[in-house]
Amino acid sequence: MAGMKAPKIPIVIPAAPTHEDVYKMLALCPRDTFLGIRNRAILLIFMDTGVRLVEMSTIQRPHVNKEYDLILITGKVLSSVLYRWGRPRKKHS
Repeated sequence: MAGMKAPKIPIVIPAAPTHEDVYKMLALCPRDTFLGIRNRAILLIFMDTGVRLVEMSTIQRPHVNKEYDLILITGKVLSSVLYRWGRPRKKHS
């Protein structure tokens, strides 16, 4: 076994969901139940900010500023970033 090379495993990047996929996921979240509203908010935050699951799990109520549409998200190595949600972003050229 000495001198054997490990097999190369190709890196596969998953495809991003289509607009239709996103609408289908959001349609599965009822707007009249706590869990539906929560799940819809989670999906929208993921899509709007691109945060990781571990970062999403650290969000607490004091981290959300509804007046200015901001969320404070703590990332790796205790770095924190303010994300704006719900408004169109300016396109950079």
